[in-house]
Amino acid sequence: MWMKAITDTHTDAAKEKLMAENKKLKAEAQNKDEELARSKAEVARLQEANRRAARFEAPRINPEPSSSSSSRELETTKKKLLQVEAALSNSRDEVAKLNHSAAKQERRINELLSQLSSLSASASNSHSNDRRGKARARDDLSTDVFDNRLDQVSEAVIKSGVDDLNDSIMSFVTDVLEAADGVVAGHPIAHPIEPFEDSDRPLFLALMQDQLTTDSRGLLLDATFHDQLNVELYELFFSSDVAPVRIDPTGLVQKVFEQLASKESWTVAQRWRALAATGLSTLISDASSSSILDLASRLVKLLAWAHGLTPSDFESLKTTSILPKLRTLFNEAENLAIRARRDVLSVRMSIITLSLNSPPSSSTLYDPRDADLVWPDMGIEKGDEVVGRYKFGLKRLGEDGVRLDYLVKPQVTTTALVRETSKSC
Repeated sequence: MWMKAITDTHTDAAKEKLMAENKKLKAEAQNKDEELARSKAEVARLQEANRRAARFEAPRINPEPSSSSSSRELETTKKKLLQVEAALSNSRDEVAKLNHSAAKQERRINELLSQLSSLSASASNSHSNDRRGKARARDDLSTDVFDNRLDQVSEAVIKSGVDDLNDSIMSFVTDVLEAADGVVAGHPIAHPIEPFEDSDRPLFLALMQDQLTTDSRGLLLDATFHDQLNVELYELFFSSDVAPVRIDPTGLVQKVFEQLASKESWTVAQRWRALAATGLSTLISDASSSSILDLASRLVKLLAWAHGLTPSDFESLKTTSILPKLRTLFNEAENLAIRARRDVLSVRMSIITLSLNSPPSSSTLYDPRDADLVWPDMGIEKGDEVVGRYKFGLKRLGEDGVRLDYLVKPQVTTTALVRETSKSC
């Protein structure tokens, strides 16, 4: 009955609204008709006055003052007559438009009344069928929005998105470093003496080598920029199954999801993950704005430190290139993160990067099962450590809880890069 009552209420309200609009249009048309009649009467009056004045008008060589006055009155009357005739013509057009609009509105009212009548009948039938089927449907109750496991996009779309993001990061780094070369040109370059922000990470220590060539410095900065971007984007968008660590530092949302996944079906857990990730997107967007500013400042400091210059030397580069390109990059990463969690339900898609041990100085031995090398031609030796993350990867988890495979393997740099750049010193 509640469905029929709602439908009837909407039907009556729609009828009243449409009838009121039609009544208003008809009233406007009637007003215009009356105005038209008044205009016609005025025209007739002026035409009669014009005829009377014409009878007294006669050509004279030296007209009397009174005759001149009559001529002026006649001209004034003619002008007024033309104005009234123009207004009359406009009134006729408006009346015609209003009549046409009223007729069109009336046809629309009849159509809507017919549709509303059909809707009311359909709702009534649906209510009757629902009431009859309730008893036998109790054993097959749906979980509504949670009873949905259809993928909105294919796994290939997410895989392509990861590849595109990796390409965008590479383009960003290449563009910024090339622009930085233009800033550095003409300045004497001094190798850093103090570690960057007191960090003893291998890439930063390698940049402090004396007699470092331009090519070697470029390779090390390229690897360092990729690592900085990978960490920032991962923590802000891709970490955890539902809520990234930047907006859920305590892992509370992740714990709730794990509890849910252990007790509910795969379909319910996946749908909850999709809905929660979508709802959290606003918080991620808010965090993204401050993250962009912080990362831009950090990259400028890194450039200045590596070349022995000051951050102010790169301020123009930051404003015109780094900041706008970072915003574009962050938007791409945010959209990819939402789609991976929201639009694929048959498997659990996770965009990953290699996790280095904490603290940062701790080593992570390179394992080819977990990641690929960016520059395999540099070789690999036993005991090589991962010194930086370079490209994102993509993993999927099946319904049975077994990790199937890497759709895209993450890529990293190792101590082979440090060995290679040390040869130039």
